[in-house]
Amino acid sequence: MLDSDPIARELRFVVPYFSQQVAHIYKRDLACGLIKKCHPGGICLPGVRKLLVTVDGRLFPCERFNDANDHLCIGSVDDGVDINKVMKLIDDYSELCSDACQNCWAFRLCSICFAFVEGPVGLDRDRKLDACSAARNGYHDNLVFCYSILEENPRSLDFLARIEIGED
Repeated sequence: MLDSDPIARELRFVVPYFSQQVAHIYKRDLACGLIKKCHPGGICLPGVRKLLVTVDGRLFPCERFNDANDHLCIGSVDDGVDINKVMKLIDDYSELCSDACQNCWAFRLCSICFAFVEGPVGLDRDRKLDACSAARNGYHDNLVFCYSILEENPRSLDFLARIEIGED
């Protein structure tokens, strides 16, 4: 039985995690070249793909946000999504990123979203810098791991071609 084998049991949890982390790097789109303009990091367009509706009808970009933080509210069920609030959220995030993201080697791998930099009153620069440092370290470790595997066996990650990387 599979559950009686401790290695097989552990692999059920390790393999999906490993696959997603390495696949994110290994399958990134390099064919399109560098783009001239894009939004910073891993942010979404608030209110487009996800939306958190609180019990009192306020709207937040997603379930990751603290609904007690009124500064990050982007509308209400009565009035809909407030485009000006969405633009302000994007502008505030972009302002936090202006220097750090422009020169970051991991820019195209970045997945830091608004929720990671949420502070008590809006978005917080220190949280952004901490999240950036942690993300870069993680990407570095994953790149080293991925390419050390490929040095040993260039075909060892071919299975990643079958993995679909979904977005939240």
